[in-house]
Amino acid sequence: MKKVEAIWLAGAILTYEKFIEKENVKSEDLYFKQSEIVKKAEEINKDKIPPALASSHCIANASGSIYNYLVEGDANDSIKRRISYYGEFNNQKERPELNREITVTTIMGQKKNC
Repeated sequence: MKKVEAIWLAGAILTYEKFIEKENVKSEDLYFKQSEIVKKAEEINKDKIPPALASSHCIANASGSIYNYLVEGDANDSIKRRISYYGEFNNQKERPELNREITVTTIMGQKKNC
């Protein structure tokens, strides 16, 4: 798995887990610290993930970004990120094409990409 794919998948898992943990999830609940995303991506990828992937390369609203996988928080909380939603950037590099055989660990146990 590519490191940028692990970044997106980490954001997706954190979002999924937030919906499991919390009733009445608000949009601000779906923003996560960059360090949380990187840590989860490292668990998934079993390798060191450069923080720059979650701070600029995968941030849709960052200058010089390559992917639109994550969206930066507002000016008051710019260290937080959320995953981009489907169609937010005209389906341009919003999510990776993941291998169907990926299995990840979540708070609800093992989940397989279907």
